[in-house]
Amino acid sequence: MAEERREDDVREDRRDRGVVSIRGVDRDLYKKVSSIAKELDKTVGEVVNEALELFIRFTDEASDRLSSLVSRSYIVKGLDRLSIRGKELKSLERPVIFAYIRELELVDLDDEAIDRIVKIHRVGRLRVSGSFNRIKLYSKLSSVDEVVEA
Repeated sequence: MAEERREDDVREDRRDRGVVSIRGVDRDLYKKVSSIAKELDKTVGEVVNEALELFIRFTDEASDRLSSLVSRSYIVKGLDRLSIRGKELKSLERPVIFAYIRELELVDLDDEAIDRIVKIHRVGRLRVSGSFNRIKLYSKLSSVDEVVEA
């Protein structure tokens, strides 16, 4: 009975480790992975498996964090035009996400107001004014077509 079980495990392991062909792999990346595998005395398959496991773990953790952040945030989306003042942002008890807005205007911004913004996503034109750290603001932008500073 134990011998039959062992054979099943071996067959299962073989099935899991079969040949997988992936089209569209960049040749330079493959060469780099192959070189790394040689340095580590591993096969390319082992290195790629480890990389894929890390990628999945990273995206799962990022997804969990994002879900948690979104559930704790105001979400303002799907508007043609919107104008918000910095003091309005600072008065919020939760952070805010702006998404899918054709034209968003953020007036009288300062760093404290920017800290209340989680993300600005899919905005056509973003108009901003005030005294603030631009890098702090720009790090929160995703798919914004145009930024106009007043």
